[in-house]
Amino acid sequence: MSYEIVIDDKNVRKMLRRITKRSDEVDQKSRAYTALLSAIVLQDIADHFAKESGPNIRWQPWSERYRMRMEKLGKGGNKILQDNGTLRNAWTPANVRTVSDGIVWFNQTPYAKRHDMGGKGMPVRRFSWLSEFALNKISDQTAKFITEE
Repeated sequence: MSYEIVIDDKNVRKMLRRITKRSDEVDQKSRAYTALLSAIVLQDIADHFAKESGPNIRWQPWSERYRMRMEKLGKGGNKILQDNGTLRNAWTPANVRTVSDGIVWFNQTPYAKRHDMGGKGMPVRRFSWLSEFALNKISDQTAKFITEE
């Protein structure tokens, strides 16, 4: 007894062309792909502000002097790095650019780097990093982006 399997490679070729096209969009950092990732990146950074934490460590609390100043201003209950929201709200989808080896999201607030990296009496309070959850989501969404029609 013999069996015959027939594969209509027209659909396979169509699928491979689609995957190739979408892979090129990832490689070229297309607007659609960048927008997809922006949603993940910006939500992750917003979570860092909400949780007041960097990778594996909570942000250092306000100094006693700063805490007293904030209380005098009636802002004693504010979250760290969120006096008026400027730093947190400066993370927007418009603040993204592509570079030869990737995509860069940035914060144009003049003091963003000093707060993120520390310096000049300012403790390190990392907010511009990606969690493992976000990295996994980026991976999943990239695979979905490449394979969906």
